[in-house]
Amino acid sequence: MLLSTTENIGRDYVVLGIVSGSMVHGVIGTGLNAPSGSEMLKPAGMIESSRAAASERMLQKAAALGADAVVSVRYNSFAVTQTAYEVMAYGTAVKFR
Repeated sequence: MLLSTTENIGRDYVVLGIVSGSMVHGVIGTGLNAPSGSEMLKPAGMIESSRAAASERMLQKAAALGADAVVSVRYNSFAVTQTAYEVMAYGTAVKFR
């Protein structure tokens, strides 16, 4: 299935509706203080895997609607608690004409 962050994908389509998927990931007892200017690899990997899971859940909902693509895809992440965060993927499910 095609995913696009833009609305214009060079094809005519009919909008089926908004679809979303999310993943809540806990970070417990990690001691993740990284030196200034360095990447925190463990959290980066967790965020990437959460983004992939959220995308897959969004795609499953789009497929259930009979979609050929999801356009205007966006991602958000935010803290749910002090030790957990949610990554959300959302966009517009479309069917090609």
